[in-house]
Amino acid sequence: MDLVLTLLAVPLITSVAYFLLSKEPVLGRRVLAASHGMVLLAAMGYAFAASHWSTFGTSDVYIWPFYTLLALFLVAVGYAFVGFKGTRLVHVLQLLQLGSALPLALIGAMAIAHDSI
Repeated sequence: MDLVLTLLAVPLITSVAYFLLSKEPVLGRRVLAASHGMVLLAAMGYAFAASHWSTFGTSDVYIWPFYTLLALFLVAVGYAFVGFKGTRLVHVLQLLQLGSALPLALIGAMAIAHDSI
């Protein structure tokens, strides 16, 4: 459980760092450039909530919003590279975030499908 909490902390820390280090004067663009971690956390929240609703036969119905949120996460990461105004050194955090996104995506998909390793 400690590993999962650590994996969940990485997107939160990354988004906060992007927000605080941004020099963008428009708040909406600043929030949008820092939204990638929150989208990933929303995907994980959905996965854990959907795991209570889904069954072995209905997991296909519940998995597509999870995959949509993961695709939106990747779009938000791309926007962060383009739309972030500030020191570019903060993009190094994306390596940690993408490294934590892969196991989180696996954990979320397995939770919805009621699967195990």
